[in-house]
Amino acid sequence: MYTSQCLTQSRLIQYGSAALREVASAIQALAQAEGLPAHGQSVQVRLAEGG
Repeated sequence: MYTSQCLTQSRLIQYGSAALREVASAIQALAQAEGLPAHGQSVQVRLAEGG
């Protein structure tokens, strides 16, 4: 067993407010399909906060 077999990769994506508004529905649909509703809700919160 190697150390690399125990590691997971993470990616961070940053959107400006206009770009986030453009893809918000797709992000929410994907989050719902993957069983990650809080990820979709975070988009709603960010949009409500103006960002």
